[in-house]
Amino acid sequence: VLLTGICQPNTPLFIIQDHTPCSSSSVCTVEGFAIHHYTGTGCWPRALHLEGAIFTSLFLLLFWDIIYTNEVPDVFRGHYQTAPLDFGREDFYMSRKSAIDSKLDWIKRSAIDLMLFS
Repeated sequence: VLLTGICQPNTPLFIIQDHTPCSSSSVCTVEGFAIHHYTGTGCWPRALHLEGAIFTSLFLLLFWDIIYTNEVPDVFRGHYQTAPLDFGREDFYMSRKSAIDSKLDWIKRSAIDLMLFS
């Protein structure tokens, strides 16, 4: 796919030129430029720029019980903590390896079942 636009030097902005009788231009980010292109082709009537929000939401929903388990000692120190203290660190996985690996196996099996029976 070749997208054409004018990239502004030293900025993350693009200029979109409208080639209609009332020719106009607009400035947007690379994400906005891609959305403009793909919604303009007619293939996708709508588009959203979510910065991975769907994947983050799915991860949190699928791994909520593992993330917020009380079986890992000393990772929750207060009632108002939004995540365990080891979240995002290598020891997060190591402390929950068995549970995470089991969940990943369940996801793999579930995905195959869904593909076979849908």
